[in-house]
Amino acid sequence: IKLPIGHLPCGSGNAFITNIVRYSKQPIMKTMEKFIVQAAVIIATHNVLPFDMALLDICDGQRLFSFLCIEWGVVADVDCDSEQYRFLGETRFTVEALKHIIKPRSYEGYIDYIPYDAVDDTADSNQITTDTTIAQLHRHLLPLNEPIPTDSTSTKWRRINGPFLHVLITSKACISKDVIASFRSTLSDGYLSLQYIRADRSSRIHLAQTFTKLSDGKHVDFDFVELLPVRAFRIVPADTSGNMMVDGEKVPYGPVQGEILPSVGRCMGRLPTANEVLLS
Repeated sequence: IKLPIGHLPCGSGNAFITNIVRYSKQPIMKTMEKFIVQAAVIIATHNVLPFDMALLDICDGQRLFSFLCIEWGVVADVDCDSEQYRFLGETRFTVEALKHIIKPRSYEGYIDYIPYDAVDDTADSNQITTDTTIAQLHRHLLPLNEPIPTDSTSTKWRRINGPFLHVLITSKACISKDVIASFRSTLSDGYLSLQYIRADRSSRIHLAQTFTKLSDGKHVDFDFVELLPVRAFRIVPADTSGNMMVDGEKVPYGPVQGEILPSVGRCMGRLPTANEVLLS
């Protein structure tokens, strides 16, 4: 994507512009009016900044480019089911979260992934040009209907078995203005952050603790929240119904896989000043 993207906040999530402002080390304005002005100033005086995306295969055959996150479990349920409360704005997420904390659902299935620290034998061929096809962008992934070998002696892939309460894969720090999902992530880290909560190692109290810490990203400090950087992943639900979300939009429920595309996007952002870096 050569044309840089600017984002004015208009919805209830506003994740992309939140990540752009966060990267600049500026404080994020609290009111929507001031937030819009802040975003407009960034667009008017912008630097062109790279950002990571993920290339995804969905179970119905779609190939999607994701700029934000893949959700499965309680966060996906809250994101999807809160649509009926959209008139409440950002408060809709809190209302729906309370319902799912009181009556949590666990999801059977597994997650395959390539750790970020695995040797990347595709690095030399990672340059994307105008002649690159979508098929060639898949460096690590097999067709979605083919099983992934996870024998650690012969492959880089690893497997995590469920059941899960929460699975979230992000390429940015914030998944909304009020939720810091992966505190250390920036716009272009070159990896995806995989976090998950196993159902057999957590409780309603743990879920409640997680949601109370999402605003500052400190939920990842809990020992029941597991977090690791990955190059590629495949989520395979065993259930036949549930919510799977990509960048806040519902997609057909079933297996989904993806991999990081480092710095393929361009956005209108702002580089932090030396003083802002020191104060952050």
